[in-house]
Amino acid sequence: MLLSATPFFIGSGLDAPEPLGRYLNFNFPAAVPNSNGLPYAPVYTNLTFDSPLTFNELPTSAKIVVGQRDGKIYWFDKDPEVSQKNMLLDLSNKVGVVWDGGFLGFTFHPQFGTAGNNYFYTYYTQKIVTEIIILICIPPKVVTARNIGVIF
Repeated sequence: MLLSATPFFIGSGLDAPEPLGRYLNFNFPAAVPNSNGLPYAPVYTNLTFDSPLTFNELPTSAKIVVGQRDGKIYWFDKDPEVSQKNMLLDLSNKVGVVWDGGFLGFTFHPQFGTAGNNYFYTYYTQKIVTEIIILICIPPKVVTARNIGVIF
């Protein structure tokens, strides 16, 4: 407990900001503005998503997988001109989108693409757990799917 209060009394140890480059072994170049004056360029402009939270490249091919907050997971070809996304998995009937919950992430098995390791892991909050939490937090009252919005 005493150590956690130390920065309050003697400071954090940083007097001024320092360039990050030396901590990265100077591997990353400085941001160079594009023609729009931005330090980045939009890609996959022919695709739209509803609250995309995470993405990952498929380790075995030139495809990108995107997970949305509502539990819908799409894949598309890694081509800047691509115009079609494809449903990989729809967990929207299981994902509970409340507060900061919903579909929170996914990853591929570290040895994805080798025999016996083609696993895809997801992380999300469930509607059932959310309903239990709501029932515990609300003063005694009959809660149904119809009136739950009225309570809050």
